[in-house]
Amino acid sequence: MWLHAARRSKDFAQALLAAQPQSRSYVRLLWAWQRLLRADTATARRSAWLVAANLQRLRWEPAADSLYLAVNIPAYELQVVRGAAITRTFRVVVGGPATPTPELCSRVRFFQTSPEWKVPRSIATREMLPQLRRNPGYLAANNYVLYDRHGRVSNPRSIDWKGVSAEAFPYVIRQAATNDNALGNVVFRFPNAHDIFLHDTPARKLFTKPMRALSHGCIRVERPLQLAVFLLRHDLADKPERAQRNVERMWDSVYGGYSKYFPLRYPVPIYIRYLTCHADDGPDLRRLPDVYHRDAALIAALQSATAGSERVAVD
Repeated sequence: MWLHAARRSKDFAQALLAAQPQSRSYVRLLWAWQRLLRADTATARRSAWLVAANLQRLRWEPAADSLYLAVNIPAYELQVVRGAAITRTFRVVVGGPATPTPELCSRVRFFQTSPEWKVPRSIATREMLPQLRRNPGYLAANNYVLYDRHGRVSNPRSIDWKGVSAEAFPYVIRQAATNDNALGNVVFRFPNAHDIFLHDTPARKLFTKPMRALSHGCIRVERPLQLAVFLLRHDLADKPERAQRNVERMWDSVYGGYSKYFPLRYPVPIYIRYLTCHADDGPDLRRLPDVYHRDAALIAALQSATAGSERVAVD
């Protein structure tokens, strides 16, 4: 639609530029890129390609709403963004290089307090099966329950684990809602093809580490109950008394150890990004670690496309 409108316009370039994102991160990074181009030094030109790659990543996102959550994987941060302002920031733990957190856009539709954890098959076979071969009491010691393929509770001590293979693992492992539950006190759900989500964690010391690419792909959030309270109050901003009742029910569920679902009337957009530089903190460009080593391929593709267009222009 934008391209057809631009072709009919008297000023093609200006019409096409009007299709650029208006999100806070994009606008501020675009300003940084323009300053680099004006500097016209070798260092600035090298940095300009990195900024161009991250601007391209932001152009792949759908248009931002007035309020959204933004997780930047290399920054290990979750931001609550309202218009042009960052209103809250939370530290996060993201997937390690072997189990990377995917980039995606979705909407947080509900959260659940005191959740039970259904152990993913990959974790059950790669990490727990070797433990069970050494110690069949491992599950009971960590508040896990074993189920067979028909949903019946099984006794781990009655199974010959040396004869169970990872390829034909016929069990499901669940962890009850406890203080040691891997999901912690709350889990935030949003539709996606990767079955990832935001959640609390009992391993809160991880948030003090500078490098936090340590999970299996899901995103662990510091102070997640503060995020939950924010979502409840935002969702019921027109009904403050009802919002307060829901906040009280949330705390009752957490302290009582029973599970409760909190659907959101207005699902909140969430963007899980991979930005290795940004200008969110001020006019200066901030570079971040390329945790998953993705920059080189994207920069090479942009440079190749630019060189190709220049050759066409010359011909």
